[in-house]
Amino acid sequence: MRTMLKILTLNSKNDKQLRSIVVSFYLLLLVSLQNLVYGFLHKDSHILLDLCFLVFHLIVLVSSAYFHYSSNQGSSTEFSFGLGRLIVISGFINGVASLFKAFHISTTGIQSFHPLISATSKPFLISTRLGVDIFLLFYLRGYAKLGPIFNENKYVNLHGIFLVFFGDFLLVSASILVYFLSKTGIKFIQPFCYLCSGICLGAYSLPLIKRTSLILLQTTPAPIAEKIKSCLSQVLNVEGVVEYNTERFWSINDGVYIGSLRVIIRNESHEEQILNEVKQIFQPIISHLTVEIEKQKIEQQQIYTQLNNYLLNQQNSLYNEKKTD
Repeated sequence: MRTMLKILTLNSKNDKQLRSIVVSFYLLLLVSLQNLVYGFLHKDSHILLDLCFLVFHLIVLVSSAYFHYSSNQGSSTEFSFGLGRLIVISGFINGVASLFKAFHISTTGIQSFHPLISATSKPFLISTRLGVDIFLLFYLRGYAKLGPIFNENKYVNLHGIFLVFFGDFLLVSASILVYFLSKTGIKFIQPFCYLCSGICLGAYSLPLIKRTSLILLQTTPAPIAEKIKSCLSQVLNVEGVVEYNTERFWSINDGVYIGSLRVIIRNESHEEQILNEVKQIFQPIISHLTVEIEKQKIEQQQIYTQLNNYLLNQQNSLYNEKKTD
């Protein structure tokens, strides 16, 4: 409870991302209170039902703020890499919430015979809500990365919040369009507007869900996959290294990469020197690297030596044959 009060009272003023979430929360809270008062005074069930969406958005903002604050608390004995993955979890939840909202807009708008939000009985409420949506979209635009390609974005949490307000903006805009265009007598204008809004929101939600789910499944980060291959080939060129195995690379969140591998070295090689060289190779791309140095077993070393001598003898024999010819 103290943590939430600290977050909502903007005690972390140096954190721009957290401040953006809290400002969005207060603006949406004002709109929700406005709808609550208007709904009770006029006994309008549609407004009170619409208030459920706004309350859901408030819950999303509170959870996102808490996850963001917790992710910046640093590492501990229990969480050696910190809680940075909470941002990814929050982004995934917001992406799934936006996808469900896209499905709701598409299906409910088509099945119902009236707009999801009436633009006639409460123009002041509609204009206020639309204005807040537009302001927040402009306010959060720097953290969003819209498009079918979503390879890397370290602001996945705020990107998910952006999509939540983007979905609300599409819903309100579609309701206003349905109200004005229905007067022209065009058939099926309501299903068309809501279906387009739902598809648009769903198309922007899926890349975020895919990206965050790949991070949560600890797959090899796509943005640095080629660089990892290059670094692994450089490891084999380090003097004294025989081979490497059990290599594994993943990310806590976008931009923070972790890796581990085991390096087999010759018995006469210096462990510390090779360890430092391997870490230096991965230093530009990997934030936390664990390297296990293992000396080559005697049997393996004998086989390696015999194979090396055999290849040298074959090379010398071919050279002698060419020389005699």
